[in-house]
Formats: sequence, structure tokens, C-alpha cells
Amino acid sequence: MKTLRLAIATIVVGALVVAAYTLPLTTTANILGLDINIVVLFRAVLPFLTTGLLLELIANRVQDFIHGRLGKAIAETARTFVPAFLYMVPLEVAYIILFVAITLKWFPGVWEDNHFPFFFLPGLLALPFLFNSRALVVSIRSTWILIGDSWNWLWNKWLWALWYRLRKMKRIKPENLNPVPWGYLIADSLQLVWYGAFLATLSTFIIQVVQQGFNTASILILIFGFAAIIVIGVVLGALRLKYPPPPHRD
Repeated sequence: MKTLRLAIATIVVGALVVAAYTLPLTTTANILGLDINIVVLFRAVLPFLTTGLLLELIANRVQDFIHGRLGKAIAETARTFVPAFLYMVPLEVAYIILFVAITLKWFPGVWEDNHFPFFFLPGLLALPFLFNSRALVVSIRSTWILIGDSWNWLWNKWLWALWYRLRKMKRIKPENLNPVPWGYLIADSLQLVWYGAFLATLSTFIIQVVQQGFNTASILILIFGFAAIIVIGVVLGALRLKYPPPPHRD
């Protein structure tokens, strides 16, 4: 199944590469009155899809060459991000284009008085849950636990003695509940940060390309966005290598 998925992804990305570099550069499609240069659009999404294809290859084959915990951590980290690059991008791009076309045609007021984020962001943020809902729910839960554990650490380390001193009560030192390792919780929380960086990069880049084409601003968005995505992903992978999931957790 994994090999079949990799083969299909390779064929789709290859076909997109052929279309992006063989069609005339002026080829356009009219979507609800909005003229979209599909060649520019194809070239815009290719970096994301190619990265997804590379991650799919890594997730499937890296353990053939790197064994043990390191290979498993690399494979699991790559597998976590495959849906975002390879499967979510087409839907996100379609959503962005349709949103821009529909609002410009029938609801131009959306683009005035800073109303744009309130209409655009809910749909954009909902799409990741279609592909990676289980992992995102775990990340949200871990983030909540991390916040609680941070407060408990602050209380146990600094605040409890001061509290009993001010209340003139007998000091009862809090018990150490041996919580889930912070490194594991931070890794789960970083997954939310990673998705935020990914969505911000993708949406900003596609809107810039659709409205103004490739220019210096779009290239800078792509460079800095991918740099942030890579840094967060590397840190996340390193944390997962050092802090594997506890036995009682998913």
C-alpha cells in the first residue's frame, strides 16, 4: 500500500512538472471571473508537492539504511508531515483560489476594513483536521498538559513555600507526580507550531502569486517560510528521538 501510494504521488507530481514546464507561460483559466495563470500556479505548488514526495520516500525507505531509534524517529517525523505537503496542499490551494474569486466577485467588502482574516482563516485552519486529525488532537492535548505541568513546576519550585508563609500555615511540600517528560510534550506542541508555519507560508505565498505573480516578495516568503518549517521540523524530530512516547501514551 505504501509503495502504491508513493508510485501514485510520483506520477501526479511528474505530470504536474511536465504541465508546468511545457504549457505556454500565458496559459490561464477563468474561475468565477478571476483569471488565474495556471502555469504560474503549478510552479507555485511544485516546491510543496516535491517536498511531500521526498518526505514520503524518506518515510518509506529511510529505515532500510538507518536502523534503530534514529531511523524510526526520522521515518515517523517525515510521515507526520507528508499529509500537509502532499495531500493538503491541493485542497488548500483550491480553497484559497475559490475564496479569492468568490469574495472579489460577490463579497468585495471582505477585503475592506480588516475583515479578511475573520472569513479566510476558519476554513484554512479546518482543512488540516481532514488529514491529520488524530495527531493534531494529541498535540492540542499535550499542549494543554504542558501548560498545566509548567504551572505545577512553578508552584512546586517557587510558589508553594511563599504561599504557606503568607497564609501562616504549616508547610506541606507538594508531591512529585512524575509527569510525562516535558521533551515529549514540547515535541507534540511543536507540531501545532509547525502546522501554523506551514499554513502561513502556503496561504501567503499562493495569494501573493495569484494576485501579483512571481516576484521578489513571493520568493522571500517561500525562502523564509521553508526555513522556519525546516528548523521546527528538525527540532521536533530531535525531541522525538530523545523523548520517545511513554508506554501509556499514543
